[in-house]
Amino acid sequence: MKLKENVLNVIKEVSKVNGNRFASLTYTAKGSGEIARHTILIGFSYHNAVEESAKQLQAMQFDDGTIEREAQLALLESFTKTLVAHSVGAQNPDYTKKDIYENVELDGVPVSGIRYNTNDGSFKLFGLSVAKTVLQNGIFKTVNSKPLTIAKNKLEKLLPIGKFREFAIEENALAQAKMNGEILEM
Repeated sequence: MKLKENVLNVIKEVSKVNGNRFASLTYTAKGSGEIARHTILIGFSYHNAVEESAKQLQAMQFDDGTIEREAQLALLESFTKTLVAHSVGAQNPDYTKKDIYENVELDGVPVSGIRYNTNDGSFKLFGLSVAKTVLQNGIFKTVNSKPLTIAKNKLEKLLPIGKFREFAIEENALAQAKMNGEILEM
């Protein structure tokens, strides 16, 4: 597969990351059209983020019989499944995007933080959100989720795993990336 030069440049810069590094992205969200500048942490351990999230969630106190307690227990069960699956090199069996992503390699070396989406043929950059500045508001759809889903989402936002983000490395989405002292224009 021949990669566009700008996509390859992003992959090359991410491949230089050893440990955690910050990156700044100017990004247009596909669904809403929102344009924002994101500061993200790349090179992080998803497993560690799940472990820390489980620890923080376990420490939270909710009364039995509340939607918050039900959400807490459901999230803890999910985090436990993820950690058990990771211990044997697998994914949580409930993961909705299971088998969609493939690892990306550069010169035979895996690039941590970038995956290839086999559904839409795009490359994705993964990071933990540190800051977001909206440059142009988008139009967001009304959420019609069940109360338990809303409660789980609220709790997740309080946890490290709630900062996990995925960005498409495409010209119509990623306008600019700054990392490793380089400015990459798409």
